[in-house]
Amino acid sequence: MHILLEAILLNPSEVSSGIHMYVNQGNYPATNDNYTVEGKEIWFNGLGVLIEHDSTFLNWTTGINYTITIEAPENAMIAITSEGYGE
Repeated sequence: MHILLEAILLNPSEVSSGIHMYVNQGNYPATNDNYTVEGKEIWFNGLGVLIEHDSTFLNWTTGINYTITIEAPENAMIAITSEGYGE
């Protein structure tokens, strides 16, 4: 099983800078200098993090929370999604 967490910038022509995505395993908020995984560029205007069953960084396990922090310009419109793949 894999889980893809995505943050997609919906209005890129209306913002002056991009977005940043930080993810921690657990309930404590991620920051730009304290995070488990940083979102990587996916699609054209988005960032994503893949959570795998046997990952070194983020493990998919039942009963575990993931805390996502998004840094973005004030007028940014962002869609946040999650998709599960596999068995």
